[in-house]
Amino acid sequence: MKTLPALILQVIPSSVLAIRRLSLTSLGGSISIHTLRILFVIDEGLSQTQMANVLQVSDAAISKSVANLLKKKLLRKKTGKDKRSYEVRLTPEGKRLLKEAQEQVEKALEECLKELSKEEQEQMQKGIVILSKLMQTIRTQLAAKAISQEL
Repeated sequence: MKTLPALILQVIPSSVLAIRRLSLTSLGGSISIHTLRILFVIDEGLSQTQMANVLQVSDAAISKSVANLLKKKLLRKKTGKDKRSYEVRLTPEGKRLLKEAQEQVEKALEECLKELSKEEQEQMQKGIVILSKLMQTIRTQLAAKAISQEL
């Protein structure tokens, strides 16, 4: 039997990949996974540098994607704290597209979850809450290490 850390390292990446594939098929080409992920993190209020970190892409890739979404009028610029910086926010069309895409993916996930018993769904929900707590602990530890390395 595999250890819990080994299971986490195996299951999480394959789960993320499966959800991305499910998202891709449920969206039917109306929006790319990359665009959906960017709209989602922008809706969370992250800066472009934070988006690059979360999405594990370069700052240049984020800048290019943001410029493309600005042209498509899915995003708008808002002047930042100083005149050299700016924030990006979803336009009403960007919000609509994000909401529609999330609903499509959630519907596809709901269909998949029907394969599980009610008890299995409840166990999964509890497990996800526990996993979320673990990920928060990891983020907190990493942030503390980063601060101590700066000192």
